[in-house]
Amino acid sequence: MIGKSPTNAAVQSMRRMTILAAAAMVCVIPNASAQENDGAIPPGDWQGNYALTRIDPRIRTLAGADLIGMQVIHDRGEATATVSWDARRAICPDPLEAPCEWIGANGTDRARVIGDTLVLALRLSPEEADPAILVMQRRPTGTRKPARLTGFITNARADWDIGFDALKQD
Repeated sequence: MIGKSPTNAAVQSMRRMTILAAAAMVCVIPNASAQENDGAIPPGDWQGNYALTRIDPRIRTLAGADLIGMQVIHDRGEATATVSWDARRAICPDPLEAPCEWIGANGTDRARVIGDTLVLALRLSPEEADPAILVMQRRPTGTRKPARLTGFITNARADWDIGFDALKQD
């Protein structure tokens, strides 16, 4: 499916998976991270710093596509991770309009790790009934190159979405 637009059925299936994963996050019990236990637990696959870049043909500059910066603390073998994030210019639903109130939103939250997928609820706005949900997937490239990181952000009502590519900065 790389290089092709997802079908409507595929998008709906991904959204259903996202909603289920986000609901599962509510039951997560926090645990000590590798940083808190002096490195006794080795870091997991998601540990690191990431730059998320919005995929939108209307955006013409790399600075304009700067979506989210995040740091992930993940212990090997754990089904959760701690994510510190901050929303940037490309977070606004329409990148051609004036900057929106979501720019500068930030937080430290628990994410669910499901295989090669990281799922995180973002508190972008004060409307708690409709959180944004970030889904980032690690997709093998079939070569010796690192896996491609890609994903989307949508809201719980699924009436908007933003596609992105991610780059691990470590």
